[in-house]
Amino acid sequence: MDRQQAAEESERKNPGSRSLRCIWYCGRINDEIRKAVKLGEKSVKIAFPPKHFVVLHRDLFTELYLKQGFDVSFDPNFRYIQPTEWYFTLGWADEG
Repeated sequence: MDRQQAAEESERKNPGSRSLRCIWYCGRINDEIRKAVKLGEKSVKIAFPPKHFVVLHRDLFTELYLKQGFDVSFDPNFRYIQPTEWYFTLGWADEG
């Protein structure tokens, strides 16, 4: 991928799973998962502001992590009328 392709891919309205922004945020989310695993946790809850890239494309991120076998939820934290944060929760507890 050259510079122009990267710039075009980053600016698309509906990024695919291979867009640079999506890959970067998945890397950040994966870092949070690694930290939680090191602490012995079975899930991670990450808060995002309402207009954050991950929240705006929550269906894409939900699909990506469901395909990887995680339990996924995206829940708004309502305060007043609008949500003040969205919680992206990923679980990987053993079944059984």
